[in-house]
Amino acid sequence: MDILNKLFGLFYDNSKTLSHKLSYLIIFLFVIFIIEYHFDFTYNFYLNNKIEQLNGVNDLKNIYSSDSIKMIELNDIEQRILSRTHYSEYLRKISIKDFRIFERTEKPKVINSVNNNAVTIINKPIRSYFWMLFSSSYLLVIVFVSLIFLPITHKKHRKGQDLAGLIAGMIILFILANIITWISYQIPVILKNPIFNYILNSIIHTIILIVIYRKTK
Repeated sequence: MDILNKLFGLFYDNSKTLSHKLSYLIIFLFVIFIIEYHFDFTYNFYLNNKIEQLNGVNDLKNIYSSDSIKMIELNDIEQRILSRTHYSEYLRKISIKDFRIFERTEKPKVINSVNNNAVTIINKPIRSYFWMLFSSSYLLVIVFVSLIFLPITHKKHRKGQDLAGLIAGMIILFILANIITWISYQIPVILKNPIFNYILNSIIHTIILIVIYRKTK
């Protein structure tokens, strides 16, 4: 409660500028998000709600088992419930292996079966999360890395409101870059080669930057 009281007191402090207040708010919300993600507060609620809905659908199936039309509708509802995912499930799918920088698309592997018949298994092309992130948001990544070293080169960013503003800015860049990366993942692998996706991401990002530059010039 003391933290909340200090946060509310900060917003009523006229000596603080609006940008500084927003900086502290962004940091506070980000910390809350990290705590929530770690302890799965909303995930547990989401999972319990999902199980409850599926049980409800299953009960309705028992009631309308002889009604084919109702069963089709209930199966559709069941599939929609099962297909829903919590944001943490998406984040947990991202591992350190996804940040491979010098990865190569896996080549088809040939495995000999028991009767010596060759069976070819073709692996799907693997997109590197690092290159997807960098190619779709390279300017944001460069600015983010630059901000990390800013306190080293500029003393005023090492404490107080300036440090809070710096951290808030990095959080915004981090979130924005990952949102853009998620959007870029919605584009299927082009010609079974992720390199074309990286190139396309860079082109789109560059065009957006040019448009923004011309609009603000």
